[in-house]
Amino acid sequence: MKSRFILIKRAKGESSLFESLAAKNIVAGNPEQKLWPLYEDAPTGQRAGVWESEAGSWQVEISGYTEFCVLTEGSVAVVDENQTEHLLEAGDSLVMQDGFRGVWKVADRVKKYYFIVNQTSSNHDA
Repeated sequence: MKSRFILIKRAKGESSLFESLAAKNIVAGNPEQKLWPLYEDAPTGQRAGVWESEAGSWQVEISGYTEFCVLTEGSVAVVDENQTEHLLEAGDSLVMQDGFRGVWKVADRVKKYYFIVNQTSSNHDA
């Protein structure tokens, strides 16, 4: 029987991957981003990990997936498609659903844990 429990441990000193934002999406600054992928299940379209960004602002468009994340360090202002600005601080969480468009504004450094599910792999229409 396949276990339905998955333990994810991040090794100390584990190196990160660098993510580059498309220049057209950057609104301000030069936000260097790092990613530590911790889990991926291709058949279900699920993935999880740790993400970090330095200061800057950029456009976000969520397409084909939904993301849940918890800020663990820093703060971010997220401007949604209605131009409403939401301030999130360490300990806060958010869900960005398929189709979300907005802007992330990071004044310093921010870090989050994330969990992503591809829409084509979920039963959102059931």
